[in-house]
Amino acid sequence: MPLNSTKKTLYHFHSLARVISVPVALVLLNVLIAPLTLRWDLTANRQYTLGEATRRVLRELKNPITIKVFFSSELPQDLVTVHQDVMDVVGEYQRIGKGNVIVESADPKTDTAAAEEAAQLGVPEVEFQTRSVKKIENSLGYAGLAVRYLQDSIPLPVINATTNLEYDLTLAIRRLSRERQPKIGFITGHGEQFDPNVRQALAQEYDVSDLTLAAGIPSPKMYDGLLIAGPTSIYPATELLALDQYVMNGGKLIVLVDGISIDEQTLQPKINPQNLNDILSVYGIAVNADVIADPQFPELLWFMSSGRQVLTPYPLWPKIIRTVRTDWNGLNPDHPITSKLGGLTLPWPSSLTLREDPTVQTTILGQSSPASFALNEQTLPMYLAPQAILAPPDGSTAQQVVAALIQGKIKSAFAGKPLPEGAQISADEIKTEANDATILVIGNSRFLNGNLIDLSRQAPENIVLLGNSLDALLQDASLIGIRSRSAIQRPLKSVAESTATWISWGNTVGGAIAVIAVGLVAILVRKQVTRRAIRRYAEN
Repeated sequence: MPLNSTKKTLYHFHSLARVISVPVALVLLNVLIAPLTLRWDLTANRQYTLGEATRRVLRELKNPITIKVFFSSELPQDLVTVHQDVMDVVGEYQRIGKGNVIVESADPKTDTAAAEEAAQLGVPEVEFQTRSVKKIENSLGYAGLAVRYLQDSIPLPVINATTNLEYDLTLAIRRLSRERQPKIGFITGHGEQFDPNVRQALAQEYDVSDLTLAAGIPSPKMYDGLLIAGPTSIYPATELLALDQYVMNGGKLIVLVDGISIDEQTLQPKINPQNLNDILSVYGIAVNADVIADPQFPELLWFMSSGRQVLTPYPLWPKIIRTVRTDWNGLNPDHPITSKLGGLTLPWPSSLTLREDPTVQTTILGQSSPASFALNEQTLPMYLAPQAILAPPDGSTAQQVVAALIQGKIKSAFAGKPLPEGAQISADEIKTEANDATILVIGNSRFLNGNLIDLSRQAPENIVLLGNSLDALLQDASLIGIRSRSAIQRPLKSVAESTATWISWGNTVGGAIAVIAVGLVAILVRKQVTRRAIRRYAEN
């Protein structure tokens, strides 16, 4: 039915009103919800939600803490988003802190007083590089913050990503607010080696110092934990006694030891002469003189082949991974040290032997896949080249334990035995039993060697494992969740080539079909609405 001029005008006004009402409604809705802060963290490990450890640290603050953010207003485009993310995170700290967290923001480029304050707090002006199609420009600016508590402060001088921001912030707050920093003793004098960069990272959180057991029995009141990393020579009996008595008196011990020494240039193996098993085996754990090979989950390394470098699977650098399978798992999913880790890379690890003891709680933290096997002194080839590791010598394979934790009641390795000559303690002073011992043993020390393995790209979770261990044994296990969730790797699952082809075609054709379908539906709906409007105005 045709419409007269008046009805046409009403019809067009109706159509125009419908078009205008949509943006108007969106603007009004935006104005109404602008004061609200709504966040929905859909990441698998809730990476953008402040953890319970952070909330507890903030609840336990006895005095207010100030987070001073120093960001320039003119930043490279990639740091603009970082700045907004930083403000979102510190805003959450302020909200949860309920008055105990004060957030301040300033631009030192435009505020002379802020520039002086930033310099005093350790946040420097840094150089940024901006790339465009035609040129590369360098500029100076600020992108950091500082945490202040009473008279002390800790800077985060340059923030170019927020991946670890919560951990860094919470760690800084706890370091400033706690009464005492845990102390770690690094045992020296037996060829122990520890990557200086890793040690420097630990020194930001712990009081780290070298310790020689020849000086006597260390006190757990002075050292919260002792770390042994990569010994290559024999411990005198008096020093083993000192270690034993430290554990018997409640000290925490972490042992990273290799059963086989490897010449990294020639790949020649030899038995490591260390004798820590003299006391460890009494406690219920021993490091075997072998090397684990895992053909199912090997690391890829560059080797020379026919005069050129070739990327080759190397089974003697097994990856210890977390799986979703029920029949086996490389990393213990139930213990806080390993529950958040995705995978580790261990260069030439040795297996551990565990003894069952009803008075001791033995927890396996890491083990290789069921396809792995151990090569001992009799079966080790002369050179540990990739082509020399083809199959297990006896044809049998099984999971090999590489990391374990023992806790509970253990007896002294010197109980009922004569004391070694030169002991600095009498037989009457010997403590023969520990009711709550804690000893962590990993059959590998090279996993922390930055000269051997790229700890930032190739194996970022190796350092996290050590940090988690120290957190769990010496202070607060709940911080592990914050440290681990930012480092976890989630590789894509491999699929068959035919499946990959179907996925590729689905992505290419499916998107076009979906757009066409939505367009057709929109046209049909529009036609129906138009017909109803024409009928209504025609009837009137």
